[in-house]
Amino acid sequence: MAASWTAFDVLSAVSLRCQRQSHELFAAFAFAAAAAVQGRTILTAATAQAARLPDLAAATGPPTGDLHQAADALSELAGMLQRRLAAAARQAGDTPDGQDCAEAAYQAMTVHRLLAAAP
Repeated sequence: MAASWTAFDVLSAVSLRCQRQSHELFAAFAFAAAAAVQGRTILTAATAQAARLPDLAAATGPPTGDLHQAADALSELAGMLQRRLAAAARQAGDTPDGQDCAEAAYQAMTVHRLLAAAP
């Protein structure tokens, strides 16, 4: 759960920073950041470790380079996160943790689709 939380934090922080630098990709990054925050919130509610998890948003500097490449990399990260959370949801079954993993997987899928479709 901690690694998934950190991945959502990275997705959120980088998406927020990227949205400020591109009018063309603003909507994709903005909605991706919102979905990443929602996924992180779901995992925060699901784990008692949340108090020990780092806040990477402050440590993430402004993006450099091509924002389309950033969107592609974030989309790939979100896709991997979605697959891992979906597997964890199946393994946990019909339990609160399983439901939380499934909901978080949906948010990761949303980030993946938004950024994969970025123009």
